[in-house]
Amino acid sequence: MSETYKVAGLELESPLMNAAGAINHFNPETILNEARLLANTGVGAIQPGSVTKPPSPGNEVLFGEPTHHYDPRTGKMANSKGLPSPGKDEMLRITPELVAIAHEAGKAVIMSVSATKDAGSSVEQSVELAESFLETEVDRVIVNVSCPNIVEGGDGRKPIMGYDFDTMEELVETFWERIGETGRLGVKPANHVTIEQKLLIPRLAGLYRGRPVFTFMEGPNTIPGYVPVDDDGNNILSVPGGAGGLSGPATRANGREQLELWADEVSDFMDIISAQGVDSGKEMAWRLGHGAVAASGVSFLWNSRKWEYAVTQMLEEYAAEVAL
Repeated sequence: MSETYKVAGLELESPLMNAAGAINHFNPETILNEARLLANTGVGAIQPGSVTKPPSPGNEVLFGEPTHHYDPRTGKMANSKGLPSPGKDEMLRITPELVAIAHEAGKAVIMSVSATKDAGSSVEQSVELAESFLETEVDRVIVNVSCPNIVEGGDGRKPIMGYDFDTMEELVETFWERIGETGRLGVKPANHVTIEQKLLIPRLAGLYRGRPVFTFMEGPNTIPGYVPVDDDGNNILSVPGGAGGLSGPATRANGREQLELWADEVSDFMDIISAQGVDSGKEMAWRLGHGAVAASGVSFLWNSRKWEYAVTQMLEEYAAEVAL
């Protein structure tokens, strides 16, 4: 594409990228193989799945298949992969090869990190992971504070950091003291659906403005607590309670609302990569026309037999839409 796109000063060849969950795996070789597939497409950046400090097998290993489900009748996709990751040490080992794959193809690398799988201080481990990958050749690092799929205590889920203002304040203050303003850090917010959650957005925006450690955001993450059932009313997902994060074309209106809520608060000092329900070039054009600088998704890749075709179709539709 002839136009230049930027995220936090980073030039991209196109405004489309995969959301991190698209290549979220325990096996490092699978991550590299899927990065190669994405490198042959028109995406502007490649995002591996969120890195946890210790290796994390993910929910498919723990509970069996399926951990994601798409209903083409409703456009709803449920995902409960649960942050599978080879862990910090293995991801650092393969990062030079990952960066080489991306950079040789003219793609950026945005590394997502998360401590929500781990015991102990999630804040400390998030900062440690970010510090480690900022020392590598990855282009940007994004802190995932919003995974809704970590099973804990029977059918329960681990609390989502992004909904806890006190913990987010501690996170930002710790980043400010340890790392400061790098221009390379971003944040992946939770999905603020309820009235109470939406009221957190201006408070979080004020926090980010006062301590400018984050120069971009990508989101929102999936909507927590969705339980897909089959025609007989049985849970489809294998995880306890059958709950996953909701995304897909059915969440388009929610993705638009989340973008507008955040853009009103942060667009003067943070770039926004819009996610949730981005399933067409037309939708990409809407997002970029309403406060986003780029868009990301998973369902348009997972529901395609060939990633190169899916990306090309999205970008061609986008180009046609903006040319109107």
